Amino acid sequence: AFDGSDHAQTPVIGPAVVEGSAELAELPAFAPAGSIVPLAPVVQHTAALPGGALEVRVYGGANASFQFVEDDGETVAYEGGGLRVTDFSWDEASRELSWTSSGTAPPHGFQELFVSLYEASGTRTTSDVVALTARSSVKMGDAQRRRLRGSESFV
Repeated sequence: AFDGSDHAQTPVIGPAVVEGSAELAELPAFAPAGSIVPLAPVVQHTAALPGGALEVRVYGGANASFQFVEDDGETVAYEGGGLRVTDFSWDEASRELSWTSSGTAPPHGFQELFVSLYEASGTRTTSDVVALTARSSVKMGDAQRRRLRGSESFV
């Protein structure tokens, strides 16, 4: 599992008891190896979305998949199909995140994304920002790889 904060992505091999402190506004989270976690930029309200590129965090170590659903955030149009569904798939062997999208992007839907790969070795690899098209992929190379440090922030 990985610590879910931006500045301490320390791999944890369990089962284990993990102790620590967190600010009142923080929510510690742990992601098992082989997880995909989409993160939107911080905005004040849904009308301010997308507010930037969607970050798709991949916690390496195993293949993974995730279905990301976007609607307009205001109506029940999703009941009639007014939404976009993006299926993400991580292939650990090829270090590639691929996706297919179907449906109509909502007015405040994401148009771009980037991938952050967290590995058990303690490295983080970040891709360039790419267009969130109907079908594409990002292959993670070594050029963007960085060693994580406990106090380093990736915002």
